[in-house]
Amino acid sequence: MMVSAVPRCGPVVPRGHQARGRVTGAGVLAGGLGFARVPRLRQLRHRRSRGNLEELREKNGLPNLELYVAEDPSLAAWIFQAAGFVLVPGAVSEKCCRELKMACEEEEAKLLQQDPLRRGNRGKGRYSLGEAQRTGHLLHRDEWAALMDLEKVSPVLKHIFGAHGYVCAGAGGDFVLPRIAEYQPLHVDLNFPDCHTRKASPVVTLNVAVEPLTWLNGPTRIIPGTHVTELAELREPQAWRYFTLAPLPAGTAILRDNRAWHGGTPNMSAETRFLPNVEFAATWWCQGSTDHLWRNPWKLAPRCMPYDLWSRLSPFGQHICRLVVTKASLSYGLRDAFLRG
Repeated sequence: MMVSAVPRCGPVVPRGHQARGRVTGAGVLAGGLGFARVPRLRQLRHRRSRGNLEELREKNGLPNLELYVAEDPSLAAWIFQAAGFVLVPGAVSEKCCRELKMACEEEEAKLLQQDPLRRGNRGKGRYSLGEAQRTGHLLHRDEWAALMDLEKVSPVLKHIFGAHGYVCAGAGGDFVLPRIAEYQPLHVDLNFPDCHTRKASPVVTLNVAVEPLTWLNGPTRIIPGTHVTELAELREPQAWRYFTLAPLPAGTAILRDNRAWHGGTPNMSAETRFLPNVEFAATWWCQGSTDHLWRNPWKLAPRCMPYDLWSRLSPFGQHICRLVVTKASLSYGLRDAFLRG
């Protein structure tokens, strides 16, 4: 039986504060204040939420976002090296976005079944798809494998990594549940010793906007230029909270230097926001493979892509996935106690 090829996807009210008085169905009648009515917590939350929405609508969006958009590989690589990220429009087809979103929804359902309190493994209501897997990655799924050799992305990555080339070193992504008002702290994904010894990026993450990213649904915020300086911590001015990659149409590829400071933002929409990814590493950084399926700073690629899946990739896709392919029979699915992160 012939095996079909993997398709390439083308173009607050503080707790503990008690007032004397009696509780009624309409709220608290505060003692010492006559019959002054204290608003219900639901009313307070609604008012605060409305204020947050107005603020997000007015301010969300990185200034001059269009300057970070490029299709030409040379220009895109230049922007990436200067800013720490670049946006490639129309990189993923509508069909691929639809299939990838459905796959994300399947993984979401498995995670939420094990997390009825919605604690998340990346903060309240926030989840890392890769971290939750027994293998640490989603390289066993066709939908992620289809992102390995995108027509509009591979040329950009070749310019970014240069003559040394690059390999696939992981895949996963994240999602944030609806009506999550909290910000994720700014952070870097790579702060390993020696990662700043070269100007060139050791690791690049490809995120895919499987649906439009808007001011409302929790787009990633990123601070341009923070990938080139080694910092133990970074204080965030209020204005930076709105440095979000929005609005972006579905199918946009987001290429980000893993040393750049970034973070999640509130998803005040009624739908889960998904942002699947593939992680690529320079060959001078990732120099081998490992059968130990734990997430590491991409120094070693995990052997967790089934050989059958690897064999259906394009020749170049097979080349960059050479360190993650395995003929071993692995156990896929959620790992035990994934909520501990």
